[in-house]
Amino acid sequence: MRLKGSIIVLFVSLLCLLQPFSLVAKTQKGSDNLYTAEFDSLFLDALCAKSAGKIQESIDLYTRCNQLNPRSAIVCYELGTLYLKLDSVQLGIDYMNKSCDYDPKNYYYQTNLANIYSQKGMYNEALKKSEFIAKKFPQNDNVFYELSMLYTRTGQYDKSISALDKLEKRVGINKDITFEKVRLYRTLNKNNKAIKEIENFIKESPYDESAWIYKGDLEMATNQMDEALASYTKSLEIAPGNGYAMASLCSYYDYIGNKEKTDEYLYNIFKATDVSLSNKLAFLERVAKYYERSPDYLSRLEKIYLSMIESDPENAQVYLNYSEFLGYVGREQECIESLRTSVYLDPSCSDCWLLLFKTAFDREDSVMIDKVLNDAMEAVPNSPEFCYFAGVKAMDEKNNADALKYVQKAKENLSGAKSEELQKSVNVLLAELLRAEGKKQEARECMLEALSKAPNDPMLMNNYAYYLALDNEELDKAAEYGAKLVEKEPLNATFLDTYAYILMKQGKYNLAIFYIRQALTYDSKENPNAELIEHHGDILYFLGNVDQAIEEWAKAKEINPNSSILNEKIKQKKYVE
Repeated sequence: MRLKGSIIVLFVSLLCLLQPFSLVAKTQKGSDNLYTAEFDSLFLDALCAKSAGKIQESIDLYTRCNQLNPRSAIVCYELGTLYLKLDSVQLGIDYMNKSCDYDPKNYYYQTNLANIYSQKGMYNEALKKSEFIAKKFPQNDNVFYELSMLYTRTGQYDKSISALDKLEKRVGINKDITFEKVRLYRTLNKNNKAIKEIENFIKESPYDESAWIYKGDLEMATNQMDEALASYTKSLEIAPGNGYAMASLCSYYDYIGNKEKTDEYLYNIFKATDVSLSNKLAFLERVAKYYERSPDYLSRLEKIYLSMIESDPENAQVYLNYSEFLGYVGREQECIESLRTSVYLDPSCSDCWLLLFKTAFDREDSVMIDKVLNDAMEAVPNSPEFCYFAGVKAMDEKNNADALKYVQKAKENLSGAKSEELQKSVNVLLAELLRAEGKKQEARECMLEALSKAPNDPMLMNNYAYYLALDNEELDKAAEYGAKLVEKEPLNATFLDTYAYILMKQGKYNLAIFYIRQALTYDSKENPNAELIEHHGDILYFLGNVDQAIEEWAKAKEINPNSSILNEKIKQKKYVE
């Protein structure tokens, strides 16, 4: 039952207070449509449908409102936002434009349309709308900043500076505004004006060390070396130990050829506590390239790592980075100690555990491998990498139940894994374990997921095709995979065997016998594959050569005496699955 009359009016009025704009349910200037209970009722139903996530239903109701009152700005605005949600961009923008035309004094409509233009890359349209907003709502400071950004994006740097000047007059000298104006003046190659802007800011904020550093960088860029040194020195007087000032001084002394001073400030950068580790590592990358031909390159590099540890001795990431260096220079035991420190400082650091595990694996130290794996599983129990490793270990120990548990857990946590190789490997191993459990459909789904991560992996294609053949599913698709693989690698015994087996399942026995014999030709003579010999026997059986088939099955049994299927084939003297 719908609300009617004055109750509706009151309810819609209350909803108005909850909106960041005014509901235009009343008659608008120039509109021929009167305020009606029917309009209100439809409008309320549309709002409810939108709140419930029923977008199309909401659009239909708003469209009926629009028919009753085509000049209702709020209805046009709502239709515009809903069509944009459905990616009907042009239709959405058309309705948004109408809402702006019908209610030009509504700041919310105007700015939202400007933002939508920007989000869609329609910068010229966004600029026109922002210029309109600046004229219509001159009291709003933010519009000048938006205008500046749009002028910059469209290459109108002088206009961008002008917009920032207007904003600065209203809010006063501001660091963000100043630095943006400096950047624009630098782009226009007006370095003197850029320096003047910084100087104006320094007059207002003489103890802002970053401004002095920026001033020094500008002076150095314009070859005013004495002035640059004075600015850098001033910044350090204000903030002794400032890493960014030291970075600039390092560049300064390197430029004038003072190696001793360059090295002094270089190491101090990495000791600085105000420079983030990510910035230090980025700077280190540049330094490493610069010094890599120096005879004392490695000792310089180690000194830098030790400087970072000195500045942040409880940061696991610093020890992780240092351990990578130690591993690179072959100091294995020190590398292990550094990694142990990193996992001690941050037991949740998966990367630390992984590098420690890799080190143990490279050493072929089974005791250390087991220790690291057990400790890591306790510290990071949801790590997909270590769940996978635990699964592999359990499988090697013939404990398929535990292996399945671990690998399933690895898959559950794959969403956070960056490595597609890991995602592929987890699905491949899980497929194998699921097949052992008789869950054939689930196993094929895992193989398909693995293929989605590595669609051109030949062995994955081979295994998936073989699964389909084993299960008598989609044999044409399996044959397509098999043919592609044989065409690509005609001497690969495994691919030839798979294709032969698929052809046998399709009843194409003459073709199958040709490919299985090709597979046997290219198979290892020292370590023959029992499965290939067994498949040879299978195909011979279907060709009517039962005695020869039994002989081949017997040969395969000598290599694989524990195969129950082979025992049944020999016992019953017929093909069984």
